[in-house]
Amino acid sequence: MPKKLEPVSPRMLYHFARHFDEYEGENYDGSSCRGALKGWYHNGVCLESNWPYAADANTLPVPGWDSDAAERTLGVYYRIDPQAITDLQAAILEVGAIYASGYTHKGWDTVKTSAKPPASHMPACR
Repeated sequence: MPKKLEPVSPRMLYHFARHFDEYEGENYDGSSCRGALKGWYHNGVCLESNWPYAADANTLPVPGWDSDAAERTLGVYYRIDPQAITDLQAAILEVGAIYASGYTHKGWDTVKTSAKPPASHMPACR
């Protein structure tokens, strides 16, 4: 694995996640992990420089994004038991990352932006 990986396009992953997800229509925000994995599997993912993300705009890809994406296809993926810490560690060591999801609740967006993690978590945040 290279020491530093070039960032891939979150815009492309999101675009194709919405195309492949299980939700009806297009009048919603977000997508699903399943949709993102299917989009990556079927289309690959280009570098961020080929399809940049801008929070306030639906940016378009530059010419050649599709051939670049074909260089980074998803071959296979596995579900990891979150209780099996050694499996999580092995996945991170082998590929450098894991893909995780979680549930949110109504209070998710009500946390003050100035809020800080509990003091017991601070050493891990440094």
